[in-house]
Amino acid sequence: MGLRLSGGRRLRSPGGEVARPTTARVRQAVMNMFAAELRGCRWLELCGGSGVMACEALRRGAGAVVVVERDRRVAAVARANLASVVAALGAAEGP
Repeated sequence: MGLRLSGGRRLRSPGGEVARPTTARVRQAVMNMFAAELRGCRWLELCGGSGVMACEALRRGAGAVVVVERDRRVAAVARANLASVVAALGAAEGP
């Protein structure tokens, strides 16, 4: 399954039954609800899967994100997705 951020950027997906990514419609609704608070905020995503919500938050101006995922293989996908978004934004990585 392919994932895309609202701006069109493609992300990796862990696939299979391990993770069920948040649908684009739900992501957009959540981001719209928090639009006024996103700039510079700290975003915590629990049971993060591919990290798509954190990637979306970064793209919309979050200052820092943390994704918690217990499956190491899925967490590796989230790390790759976040690194891709950070590189595209030209953002500096935190400590």
